[in-house]
Amino acid sequence: MNKMGLVGAWVGLLAITGCGGFAHPVSTVEGTVAVDGVPIEVGTLSFSPLKSNTGQAISAEIKAGKYRSDRVPRGKSLVIFSAFKDIGEKHVEFGITYPKLKNMIPEKYAAGIELNVDAPKLTHNFELLSK
Repeated sequence: MNKMGLVGAWVGLLAITGCGGFAHPVSTVEGTVAVDGVPIEVGTLSFSPLKSNTGQAISAEIKAGKYRSDRVPRGKSLVIFSAFKDIGEKHVEFGITYPKLKNMIPEKYAAGIELNVDAPKLTHNFELLSK
């Protein structure tokens, strides 16, 4: 194959796969997050693929109990939650005053929840229970 043929093949390969190599399919995932029926006001959740070859972890903000992400890798993901609430008290560390925060996510969900993202668009509500 001559140089022009190699350049043409390379450009064709990039056009098929995109500049970043083979693209992983992604989905739009949205829904709600509540603990004991009370929506999480502010927080984040992250979708971390359980297979290393299916894409990168992606995070989404939780606002007023709702979340949405347009780039969740397809397949099984581990969903990790993070949400804290200022309880109105203060504590001092090394001379700096910080608000005391309460973790709003029950301890039994610290390791995350498995979710199978198997459609181009998925609605999934997370109803976390403290007991």
